[in-house]
Amino acid sequence: MRVPSLARAILGLRMNRRVRFPLLMMTIVFVSLPAIGQQIRRKPMRAAAPQLKPEAFEGVFFADVQKQLVGPPPTAGAIADSGNHSSSATSSLNSTGNSNDTGSNVWKERISGQSIEDLVKEGKGRLDTFITTPAKFSGGSYKDARREFTLLAILFATIEQFPEKIRWQSSASLARAKFARIAANTKIASTPTFNEAKQRMEDLASLLKGSALSDSVPATELIWSDVADRVPSMQILEWSFREHLNRYVASEAEFKSHSEDVLKYAELIGLIGETLHQSGMPDAEDSEYKSWSSKMIQEATRITEAVKLNNPSMAREAAGQMDQSCNACHNTFR
Repeated sequence: MRVPSLARAILGLRMNRRVRFPLLMMTIVFVSLPAIGQQIRRKPMRAAAPQLKPEAFEGVFFADVQKQLVGPPPTAGAIADSGNHSSSATSSLNSTGNSNDTGSNVWKERISGQSIEDLVKEGKGRLDTFITTPAKFSGGSYKDARREFTLLAILFATIEQFPEKIRWQSSASLARAKFARIAANTKIASTPTFNEAKQRMEDLASLLKGSALSDSVPATELIWSDVADRVPSMQILEWSFREHLNRYVASEAEFKSHSEDVLKYAELIGLIGETLHQSGMPDAEDSEYKSWSSKMIQEATRITEAVKLNNPSMAREAAGQMDQSCNACHNTFR
């Protein structure tokens, strides 16, 4: 009885082996297929990492962001209200017009306190070369002095009307009256005019040193036609554009190396354009004249925006449009 039982057991074991082996092989194959597929799948082609040099980002990002900020940081209330106002050149132009009211925001829109201060300081240096001797003064430098005194009168009239606290504001009315008077007197050269010009130079030096002006004669009322006579005002525009702004936007390198000057002279041109609109100025009510001067202000504003955006192409294009509008205006009103 034992022998058959043993034989059946051995036979069953062999059969089990025959069945188990194929099953084991099939299991191995199916389990291995995904792994084999993963091994033979082609890896995706990847581009090599770019090799960038530090100078590749020059002109793309500001070297010092803090220096690009203008004015004090906004308050929470100012941020909440900012959505109701536009800072574009178009919205800025909407405020163009007669701005004789003290503290009108239009003056702040045209020029910054820093540009005013820089222009006043630079004017002192130029006047030092024009007002030296009576002979040189009468020989022709009185014409240059007239332009500089007119510029100072305009700047101090702007300080007088500025809606925020800026330097020299306590003396602005008196300084404006004094510089406007000497600007009118330097239409001709004479010894009394030279002596008065020297006195105004002393006044300017005192202001730059931080002293306030005082005079027994009170300051006169601000009348823009007395401050910004057309001839020297147009000379200031020509000088600002031809000798400075147009040259500084001619190339990207010039633009980047003179960005502060581009901003300053663009703001000055916008400021002179604004004075041409003021009540009592010649042709201020002429629609065509006002259109051309508004165009000049618009392009000046575009240039200031180009400086803030570090966009030399935008500044060059705006300067070209400004040149065209100025030439068209001169052809009509000269």
